[in-house]
Amino acid sequence: MQHKKNTGRVVLGEDTATFYRHGVSSPDVAKILGRETTQEAETIYLDRRVHFDDGAEFSDGWIAAGAFVTQLTRPLQNLAQL
Repeated sequence: MQHKKNTGRVVLGEDTATFYRHGVSSPDVAKILGRETTQEAETIYLDRRVHFDDGAEFSDGWIAAGAFVTQLTRPLQNLAQL
């Protein structure tokens, strides 16, 4: 999957994820349903679909995907680079 670089930024709170996109004046907000960390990646599950295209990359290496809801995934190797 090819990632679309620099789609915007995502700000994660305790219970919400707020998306700020380039060229869009109002942010999208979704509730965080759960978080999962494996040896390879960190994943956050949201309550709705807030990304436009699968593979959209947001700030801090988060990659958005999902058919009905958005899953944000970030490889753990990216955390060492932040």
